[in-house]
Amino acid sequence: MRVAREITIKLLLRKMDKSPAGRFLVDGFPRNLNNLEGWQSVVGDGKYVPFVLFFDAPEAVMEGRLLERGKTSGRVDDNLAAIKRRFKTYADSTFPIIERFAAEGRVRKVDAVGSMDDVYARVRKIMDEFEQPAARWCLQYHVQSRAHLQQYFARKERSPNPPEH
Repeated sequence: MRVAREITIKLLLRKMDKSPAGRFLVDGFPRNLNNLEGWQSVVGDGKYVPFVLFFDAPEAVMEGRLLERGKTSGRVDDNLAAIKRRFKTYADSTFPIIERFAAEGRVRKVDAVGSMDDVYARVRKIMDEFEQPAARWCLQYHVQSRAHLQQYFARKERSPNPPEH
């Protein structure tokens, strides 16, 4: 059974709104352009997505990891045939989202080859750069619309002090 995209998005937003955290890492969403269009339709400019993390690894590496996981996961879809189908679905449905965000300069590529600690260190570096004071302030600044954000950056280029809000 599939859940309508609007329901998924509203559930996600409800959790985000109830959280004291100002930033979120959402894993596996949107999975396709339909999900992305739903997000844009429901959320509009209400939540800004500064970037997406793109974990880059060859299919052979991912296949090996999933087959290894299948030995203990109990998941029926951790078999070679299902994995191949998931790779095709990813290429057809999910990768276009990466391309769209990349065209906007909003992809942070992570070399996902190596140990879990190696990959985590790479992600941590990206997040640490993102969490610098200027980036933190930008995220906490209440953005009413895309035009509002553009005005903020236009003022920021002219003045070292952020506008009061």
